[in-house]
Amino acid sequence: MVNIDKLRSFLKARRLELKISQAQLATDLNLTTSGYRKMENGQSPISIERFVMICELLGSNPCELLEGITEVSSKDLLKIENKRLSSEVEFLKSEIHYQRELNNKLLQLLNPKYVDLVVS
Repeated sequence: MVNIDKLRSFLKARRLELKISQAQLATDLNLTTSGYRKMENGQSPISIERFVMICELLGSNPCELLEGITEVSSKDLLKIENKRLSSEVEFLKSEIHYQRELNNKLLQLLNPKYVDLVVS
């Protein structure tokens, strides 16, 4: 079972160690400062997706963190790691798409006659 108080304490301590304000972390998570504060102080729940995002923003591996504060089954750790990797894959896919668009625009600027030859 996960010790939620330990988890919240670690996340807060890590945020403070990195000198990141609640407001800054809230912005990165698309939350209000009040919404983040409530999560950090235990007044509202932290979803697994949000937990993974917070860990990434704080430079912490969610699996290693959970191993340190709980007796989590291997199956649960694999689910968390899978979620983290899926998130990373989605980010990389969007980055590839963005880079392709930039390459196409650059080709258009360099030589407009190649526009029809560009493969997306």
